[in-house]
Amino acid sequence: MIDSSKIRDFVMNRNTAYAARILAIMLLVFCASSMIRPLLDLQMKLVGINNGHIGKVAMMWEAGALVGAMTLLSLLKRISSRRLLIICLFVFFSLVLAAPLIHTTEVAVAARFLMGCSAMLIHLTCIAGILRINGNHNHATVLAVITASASGTKALGASALGFIGIEGNLSFFVVAALLGLAIPLACSGNIRNTGTDQQVNTGMFTSRVFPLAAAWLLLLVFCVGACRNALVTFLPIHAIEIGLRPEIGTMLLSSSFLGALLLAIPLGKIGDTFGHRGTLAMTATSVVGASIVLLRTQNLIGLLVASSFLLGGGLMAIRDLGMAFWTSRSEDNTGVLAWCSLAGGVGSGLGIFGTGMLMDSFGPSALGWFVFATGMLILFIAMRTNSRDTMDSEQVNPVETTEKREFVA
Repeated sequence: MIDSSKIRDFVMNRNTAYAARILAIMLLVFCASSMIRPLLDLQMKLVGINNGHIGKVAMMWEAGALVGAMTLLSLLKRISSRRLLIICLFVFFSLVLAAPLIHTTEVAVAARFLMGCSAMLIHLTCIAGILRINGNHNHATVLAVITASASGTKALGASALGFIGIEGNLSFFVVAALLGLAIPLACSGNIRNTGTDQQVNTGMFTSRVFPLAAAWLLLLVFCVGACRNALVTFLPIHAIEIGLRPEIGTMLLSSSFLGALLLAIPLGKIGDTFGHRGTLAMTATSVVGASIVLLRTQNLIGLLVASSFLLGGGLMAIRDLGMAFWTSRSEDNTGVLAWCSLAGGVGSGLGIFGTGMLMDSFGPSALGWFVFATGMLILFIAMRTNSRDTMDSEQVNPVETTEKREFVA
């Protein structure tokens, strides 16, 4: 007779290996992104380009990410996930190598757009694959683990950039090397394609919780994307404008990633245990408090580091808790991730563009005011979305499946 326990252990081990490989690809891309974005922004700043123009160019990354989120589902209906990953990795790799040779605004805008599109497609495909392997259980914890791992990698990338420096071409070659390591991981393996995973399930909008709660959740992700990416783009520039060295700016950026690394999993577990309402309200309150520190502090580096830490961890935890509620109640994880990424991409682009214009008009304090105002809106949405009538009391039982879904490749 066939030992069912051995078969179960074999399947679990195989799924764990798949998830580890997918996570490794995603972390390498995250590390590369955390280095190339501030590298390109700071190089423009050092040659005298104003913040408004930097924001416009940086926004093209978010525009590309937005297009990537919009086209993900249609692409996965035509090609396998592994082929999509390989194509995007090669595109990203080629653009990073060519970046030192780009000297015109038009080409820089196009390069940023393609980098953002490739990074978003890789990001969504990897996360959807991990969620399918995990099944409909503990999505807040799974997303928190992914966020913590990604944030730690981003913190490492930002710190490495400060160590290597932003002048010369060495940093570009390091970023290209990271992407080069991800390519063979995407090429390896023989995971089969499953067409049923490509279908979009629209039944999630017929639940009593939707569409009202879905609209609030999308607005929540929109605000988090605006605030988070405004910080990623302008936090190093903010440090320069208040008289600090560029290395301090990269340290603040690294601190925000470190906050997401250390706070994501505890906040995710607290949310799963005690409910989303209190956790999101508490986290949003900490974001507002940290924005006040960012607004009022200039020379106290320790307070700035602590503020960046809380902002990074709080914003990512808010996003994960909202997305976990949605994905755990839907069979179409890829579709949900695409919708949330779409909202986050629009918010990111508008947040970067608006913050750049505000900083040019009102000075570096505009970043703190923008984060404060967005944090207050996030707090309102968190309280509104997670009222006990909509989220904590109305629990929709997830669909149980008897077998794990394999990552599409």
